[in-house]
Amino acid sequence: MSNELPELSRFLTSWGKTVVREARDNAPRASGKLANSLKVRLLEDNNNYTIQFEMLYYGDFQDKGVSGTGGKFKDKSKGGTSKYAGKSFSGIQRYKDEYFVERISPYEFKSKPPSKAFNKWVIRKGLKGVRNPRTGRFTPRKSLMFAVAHTIGIKGLKSSSWFSEPLGENLKTLPVDFAMKFELSLVEMMNKIEK
Repeated sequence: MSNELPELSRFLTSWGKTVVREARDNAPRASGKLANSLKVRLLEDNNNYTIQFEMLYYGDFQDKGVSGTGGKFKDKSKGGTSKYAGKSFSGIQRYKDEYFVERISPYEFKSKPPSKAFNKWVIRKGLKGVRNPRTGRFTPRKSLMFAVAHTIGIKGLKSSSWFSEPLGENLKTLPVDFAMKFELSLVEMMNKIEK
């Protein structure tokens, strides 16, 4: 990293770490892996700075949501047991970007996600089957996983804005703070030139 604008470099690094800290506080906590994966790097090339954020691949899905296929849940009169029985959903998920503009999620399910993908999630959430009033048996975990996958496939995954929100909040203050730090860096640079 060049030492020509050290104050600016320190400021941008600190700013990126603030975004990371706030985003980690907002991150979904199913396992904690997503929050721990978030990192920031400051890249500098000829006094051109780039702040790069890195995270696990599914972080963007969690942040922006995933649109579902849409559809209607089976009516209770036709054997539907879901709390959504008879209701229709468009499946479209919306999120607010870092400038707080509402957008449609760029991600979508083409079909229902595989139910086995929810095995650990069902266990971690402590979901237990309910007793069937007709048979007296509990709903097996495989059936719960299927129901979760079916519901998510239709409705989609809701956006959490866990990363976009802190990024946007910090972007609001960036121009003023940046100008102050840039001025300090220029003063430091000028003092070095005079010596």
